[in-house]
Amino acid sequence: LTSPAPPAPQQQQGQEQHAPPQSPSPVVNEEREKQRRRQELRKRAEENFGDAIEPSHVVRLEDPKPLALRPAAAADAARRRQELRVHFDLDRADKELLALVSSLRPSEADVAERQRLFERLSALFAVRYPENVLHLFGSAANGFATQTFDLDLCLEQRGPDIRPRAELCEEVGTMLEAEGMREVKAIAHARIPVVKFIEPETGIDCDVCFDNMLAVANTKLLRDYSFLDARLAQLVIVVKHWAKQRNCCSAYEGTLSSYAYVLACIYVMQTRRVRALPVLQQMQPTFRRTIDKWRCDYHDDVQALRKRHAQAGPHNTESISELLFAFFAYWQERHDWNSAVVSPRVGTMLTKSAKGWTRRVGTERHLICIEDPFNTQHDLGRVVDRNTLPFLKRELRRAYNILQSERDPLPVLFERNRHHPEREHREYKGKARSDSQDRQAPPPLLGEAQPTGEGDWPTL
Repeated sequence: LTSPAPPAPQQQQGQEQHAPPQSPSPVVNEEREKQRRRQELRKRAEENFGDAIEPSHVVRLEDPKPLALRPAAAADAARRRQELRVHFDLDRADKELLALVSSLRPSEADVAERQRLFERLSALFAVRYPENVLHLFGSAANGFATQTFDLDLCLEQRGPDIRPRAELCEEVGTMLEAEGMREVKAIAHARIPVVKFIEPETGIDCDVCFDNMLAVANTKLLRDYSFLDARLAQLVIVVKHWAKQRNCCSAYEGTLSSYAYVLACIYVMQTRRVRALPVLQQMQPTFRRTIDKWRCDYHDDVQALRKRHAQAGPHNTESISELLFAFFAYWQERHDWNSAVVSPRVGTMLTKSAKGWTRRVGTERHLICIEDPFNTQHDLGRVVDRNTLPFLKRELRRAYNILQSERDPLPVLFERNRHHPEREHREYKGKARSDSQDRQAPPPLLGEAQPTGEGDWPTL
């Protein structure tokens, strides 16, 4: 007799029944990744809606008459010096500062050359990407440019075929190389993909990013503020020149960027006792746009606003030297370093606790806080660390002391600083010591207060 074959081991049967699933093929993985990208792009397109932003042009603001001119009475010079507690000649300083602004601004020839380049690049992109729009943003388009400024460009995808930014970045880099641009570098896998290149005929440095519409909207907002009052551009150019001379205008080195200084200048002019600038985002919006979930609504009918304000009163009549002193006086006398957030979005002080910016999160330290007007989670001061904060404070205090005590302050104010801030290279150990004056309540400053309605811009 033949005995039956023994049954298969249970373990083997179990292994056969629960065999691990095979991994998808590379073709399936690639198709899944494409599907995920399409879903992300559709979601991003759904989050962007509202008024279209039309392409800008290269802006060089002339010196139009300010909305309110300070009375040209020499008799009030001593009174104004006494109010500000300064010793220098304000009228002489005004002339010197305006001459400095004129020397730092780009010439009409430089502006025309960059405008022609922008138009050539726009025509080039229009042939290759007819449904998309090339925007100009940054200092070239907001009115705060100085000499030898570069061109920052943004290609907005408006057609139905929205492509991944990294893919588009590499394609644009190839196109620009074929068109003869020099030193083309496509950085496709950065947080914001960008193509850097040099235009061969002019030697102008250019950057092209993709769908970075928050930067374009920010440029439009700053340009509208600059059109309201010529003193803003003057103050910004002077402050940026001071910051570069004193080596405290570099986010890479742990100080503040040029953009942060522009926002700070707007805020200071908004918070004068008689407002020098309105708060456009707190007025009835005439421009509405949502970009990546951020609402970018504000009142952009600046021509009508200028006319209406010209008929109102009283006006802020401070000169450029008075506003420059007010800028440094704010940081020395009014700014609460422990809790204050500079916010031109609301035109008044916010607190770090209200923003949730009271402790370090990753590399964001929130030691000095300047809120972006649209992306309200973005702190422009997050790059300042425990080493560079004292450097920045010393420079702001130095500028204030010079303007308050010197009879001829400008040559000393703009002296070139041979020292650079030292970045924080390791985790900060030990308890940070705060200056005693930082722990005290800031004293009142004559001419500086939260707006009370006196001389407010019209509410529309």
